[in-house]
Amino acid sequence: ITSVVDVGSTYNFLKLRDSLSGNKLLPSVYMTGPLLTTYEPQVFMGLKNDEPFRLVSTIEDAKKAINEQLPYRPDFIKIWYIVSLGKEGVEAAARKYEPLIKEIIQEAHKNKLKVAVHATERIAAQIAVQNGCDFLVHDIEDEVVSDSFVQLLKSGKVILSPTLTVMDNYYNTFGQKINYNTYDLKNSDPLAIGSIYDIKHLSNSVIPALKQRFDQPQMKIRISRTDSIRKVNLKKLADGGVTIAAGTDAGNIGTQHASSFQNELKAMQESGLSIWQVLQSATINPAKILDKEMVSGNIAKGKVADMILLNADPTKSLENLTAINKIFKNGNVLDPESLVSKTPELLVQQQLNAYNARNIEAFLEPYSDDVEIYSFPNTLISKGKDAMRKSYTDMFAKMPNLHCELKGRIIQGNIVIDRESVSGMISNTKVEATAVYEIKNHKIIKVYFIR
Repeated sequence: ITSVVDVGSTYNFLKLRDSLSGNKLLPSVYMTGPLLTTYEPQVFMGLKNDEPFRLVSTIEDAKKAINEQLPYRPDFIKIWYIVSLGKEGVEAAARKYEPLIKEIIQEAHKNKLKVAVHATERIAAQIAVQNGCDFLVHDIEDEVVSDSFVQLLKSGKVILSPTLTVMDNYYNTFGQKINYNTYDLKNSDPLAIGSIYDIKHLSNSVIPALKQRFDQPQMKIRISRTDSIRKVNLKKLADGGVTIAAGTDAGNIGTQHASSFQNELKAMQESGLSIWQVLQSATINPAKILDKEMVSGNIAKGKVADMILLNADPTKSLENLTAINKIFKNGNVLDPESLVSKTPELLVQQQLNAYNARNIEAFLEPYSDDVEIYSFPNTLISKGKDAMRKSYTDMFAKMPNLHCELKGRIIQGNIVIDRESVSGMISNTKVEATAVYEIKNHKIIKVYFIR
């Protein structure tokens, strides 16, 4: 990923963007300021420069919110158009905010800033587009859109980012149905994935209540319905000539940064888009969001050399997008293996996540080929990754509820010591143990188990 469009930011993140902008080896980052919203959750209020929202209730609020952002030089303005469903119905609720939406868009355009709008209801998206918005974030999920709606977006040159997978990740996380694949487990931030698996250990009564709620039959019906509508709408919009830009809304619960992009592209293909349409949605189309298509987004003489060199043809399969040979950023050649150095803690966490996912390939990846497993202090249990593969493959198959809870961790140089509680054993008893991991050359070379 050589460029990122952040559709929900803070003033402190805008400052961070500026502090890193001189490093030509990093991805280009384009950000909004805090989202201008018709509704703000109380938990986000009062955070000052870390607050991701600005509540706007009047025309004066709208003008003030935009002018407040200008010194921080946002790349565009974002509206969080939240329609609270009441007795008056969806359209009446959306129309109530139309004067604010119109004012924000006009004020932003006056300051030469484009406007993105979060709108998942058709009427909210329609109002935003009719009032001049440039970029719709999320697909329409409450109804299948009409031909006239498609034409409205096309004639207004509105770009849409469907974010097909983000809501399912909420449902899967809270319903305790999260199932990260091998690519996720190998390439996501291990600590972030670990935090998702740790949700089941929270004592807060909210978590069991959420799991029960997301297990309800009506919730499953709703998820299936909105999924279907989003997919149908994406295909219809793309075929109708609307510019589609791939995006994940990563950072939301369960949606991991970077690795989720591959899952999003696959979901777009499953919606009926051709591989060429998907590739365009990830390259030239996003460049159009901020009028960068003349300098970036495809390979042409005179354009910025932001691209990846692959070992396999992505037009044959989207899986080949992960077969990366080299990365070019601003003309600089980068080796993908050298970009992220995994610390001892991250390596240990990665194998723990894969253990809990019972994914043998991701589990073995952090280990050295000649890894040694000991019962403390010096009784050798097994040697080599092949031996581990056999024993752990059998274990994962026989114990489908196997789970390791991390109770404590000490990191000392290249040694990581984990206090673990393992459940889901055949005996139905928990095993309390301490594991000592020794790391060398970015691989786990020895493990000592203490019981």
